[in-house]
Amino acid sequence: MQLVQKLEVGAAAVIGLAPLTLGVMGVTAPAALAGATPLSTCVPAGTTGLTASIVATSGQRIEGSVDATGCDVGIYVGPGVEHVVIDGATVTGANDHGIFVQDTSHVTIEDSTVTGNGVAPTEGIAENKAVELVGTTDSVVRDNTVTGNLADGGIGIADDGPMDPGAPTPGPSTPMASTNDVVMGNTVSGNYKGCGIVLAAYDPGGGIFDDVVLGNTVTGIAGAFTSHGPVVGGIVVAADTPTTTVSDNTVVRNTVTDSFIPGIVLHSNAPGDLVSGNSIVANTLDGDGWGKIDGPPKMVGILVVAVTSKASLTDTTVAANRITDEDYGIFVTGATGTHVGGLPLDHATTPVVGLP
Repeated sequence: MQLVQKLEVGAAAVIGLAPLTLGVMGVTAPAALAGATPLSTCVPAGTTGLTASIVATSGQRIEGSVDATGCDVGIYVGPGVEHVVIDGATVTGANDHGIFVQDTSHVTIEDSTVTGNGVAPTEGIAENKAVELVGTTDSVVRDNTVTGNLADGGIGIADDGPMDPGAPTPGPSTPMASTNDVVMGNTVSGNYKGCGIVLAAYDPGGGIFDDVVLGNTVTGIAGAFTSHGPVVGGIVVAADTPTTTVSDNTVVRNTVTDSFIPGIVLHSNAPGDLVSGNSIVANTLDGDGWGKIDGPPKMVGILVVAVTSKASLTDTTVAANRITDEDYGIFVTGATGTHVGGLPLDHATTPVVGLP
C-alpha cells in the first residue's frame, strides 16, 4: 500500500501553478488480511449507536463486495484502528455511511466504489456522507467513485468530540482534529441532499487543519429536482458550530460543474469561529450555484463568506481558478485579507464582488 503523507503547496505553486508534489511513503500491511465478505448479521460500530456490516481491525485489507443491507454502515474503522486499507471494494446498501472512519490514523480508501447508500438515514447525524472520516489524521481517500448515495452527499472530513458529526451519539470527551488528510482523484456525482466534498469543524478544541482536496471531479445536475432532492455537488470548507477552527487547508485543481450550491464554498458560520490561511487554487468551475442559495441569489463560482460579524474569516488565497458560466466568479463578504490573483473568469458577469 502507498500512503500519501503530505502535500506541499508553496507560493510558486499557488500563484504560478508550479507542479505540486506529493510525499509518498510505502507501508506494508500484515500478510494475514481479511477479505470483505459481509457478515451475516450487523454488529455494533463501536459506541456510535450505529451497526456495521464489517468492523475493521488494525492492518486489515478490505476488498471485494460489501452488501450492507440492513446495517447502518458498510465498513467501520474505529478508534485507534490504524493502517487499514480499503482497496477495490464496492460498498452498497447501508442505511447511512458506506464507509465510516473514526478517531484513528493512516487509513487508505482507494479505487473503490461507494454507491446506493444512505437508504434509511438515522436521525441526528450532522454529516451523513457516503464516505465519512471524523477525528482522523494522516489518511487518504483517493481514486474512488462515489455516486448515487441518498442521505447527505459524497465525502466528508470532520473533527470529532462531544459532538460526533458522523454518528447520533457523542464522540470522545476530548476533541480530536482531522489533520494531514488528502482527498484526491475521486469522482463524486449523483449524490443527493448534501454537498459533494466537505471539510467541516464541529467541536471547539478540535478543528480541521492542513487537509488537501486535490484533483477531484464533482458534478451536480443543473435544474434537476427529484424525490430525493437535488444532486447538490460542490466543495465546502467550513467552521459550522461556535468557536471552531478551520485553518491552512488547500482546495486545488478540482473540477466542479453544475452544482446546486456555489462551486467552492469557504464559510465561517458562527460566533467565535476562526477560518484562516486556506487556499483555493487552480480549480475549474462551470455553471455552479444554479440553486442561487448559500450566498447572493445569483450563480457563483467561489463563495468566501463570514456569515456573522462575530466570526473570523481571514488570509484566504484565491488564485488561478478558471470560472465560467457564472453570474459572479468570486463573491466575498465579511472576510478580511483575501488575496485574489490570476483569474481567467471567462463568462462571469461580475468577476469579483465584495472584496474589502
